[in-house]
Amino acid sequence: MKAPLRPSDYLGRVLKDTYRVDAKLAEGGMSIVYRGWDVLMEAPIAIKLLRPTTPPQLELHRFLREARTQAPLIHPNIVAIRAILQDGDDWFLVMEYVQGEDLGTLMHRNHNQPLFDWQRMVNLYDQVLLGMDYAHQKGVIHRDIKPSNLLLNQDGLVKLADFGIARELRSRKLTQTGLIVGTPSYMSPEQLRGLELDHRTDLYSLGVTFYELLCGRTPFEDPNTPSRDVFELMQKHILQPPPSPREFGIELPDALNDALLKALAKQPEERFQSCQEFRVALARATGRELQPA
Repeated sequence: MKAPLRPSDYLGRVLKDTYRVDAKLAEGGMSIVYRGWDVLMEAPIAIKLLRPTTPPQLELHRFLREARTQAPLIHPNIVAIRAILQDGDDWFLVMEYVQGEDLGTLMHRNHNQPLFDWQRMVNLYDQVLLGMDYAHQKGVIHRDIKPSNLLLNQDGLVKLADFGIARELRSRKLTQTGLIVGTPSYMSPEQLRGLELDHRTDLYSLGVTFYELLCGRTPFEDPNTPSRDVFELMQKHILQPPPSPREFGIELPDALNDALLKALAKQPEERFQSCQEFRVALARATGRELQPA
């Protein structure tokens, strides 16, 4: 039996005579992301490789779904999908290369302290809401919004990435009883309970993510003493009111504090009902002029 290739074995490989693999950027449980080069277009790209083992059908299905769901989403604040390739036993996703880092990595390097003051953070987060609003209008919910899936480039542009567990709203398979897919720290109460989902599950996750970017922590976890009890964390999301950022010494304008807590309402009907509504509330809370969608 042929031994699986190591991540470094792909470096220098040219896929389909077009996409050259140059350097490893990141590695996760399911995939490895490389910086690459489109030799025909003479432009940088990112290449995601499904881990070089014989993949269970579920992992391959998720990989293909990410490509097919994200590819039609053409928006400045969403990472663009260029192509999906099969080369022998390997599957690759060719994507827009974002020269920068994800906000999760930046926060970790900043010792889980807020990256920017609240004025700049609101300006940046407006881009996230624009991208997610566009996806919702196209009938797609993300289901895994968190700082590590928000890429910030060197020009200050934020892009949503990783639609690997996204679903189309018209799908009848948005949930399976007893199956929870996502990152519990950012999941809505209804997602954690395995209930039927709509776009408002993303509004909750957007609220948790914005909370973390403003406060340096999520509502129910202390980054200095992380809990290993996932069930306890899930129960807090389902039952416990989110603490005000002021409990952690974060001073925000009253209206911004209120908007943040509204996004974290337990019941979907009590949250913002759209990303546009969230944008309007943030603009009013901070005295900003709302940029057109």
